[in-house]
Amino acid sequence: MRLALLPALLLAACSPNTTPSPVAAPAPAAPPIPFRQLGWDSDHFTWEGKPFTGTTTDHYKSGALKCRYGIRNGRYHGLVEEWHENGYPKTRTTYIDGRHEGDNFYWNPDGSLQSHKIWKNDSLVSESHPPKP
Repeated sequence: MRLALLPALLLAACSPNTTPSPVAAPAPAAPPIPFRQLGWDSDHFTWEGKPFTGTTTDHYKSGALKCRYGIRNGRYHGLVEEWHENGYPKTRTTYIDGRHEGDNFYWNPDGSLQSHKIWKNDSLVSESHPPKP
């Protein structure tokens, strides 16, 4: 009987949670540069006159984390995340050299999933919206 429950428990533990709890974002390895201090030069972010590589963040006036963006050579790269002021996630997208790649989630301020998009080389592959209650 116990062995019969193991696959169900593993499946439940590995299933994606589409209604996340509001939590503080983990701290990045290197100190982020404030987003508002970055420059913009035609099509890329800059820092001290050069294409920026690193992590940048911004905060609401309340101090709550608003966004954290991974950037490489001035373009979004890696995980790009935004939060609602109440702490619930707003969006989570993966980029490779400025192009959408993989899963892109949008959440409502109450933490419920608004939409899920899948990208391949900056082309939208699929989009789904959960049914409204």
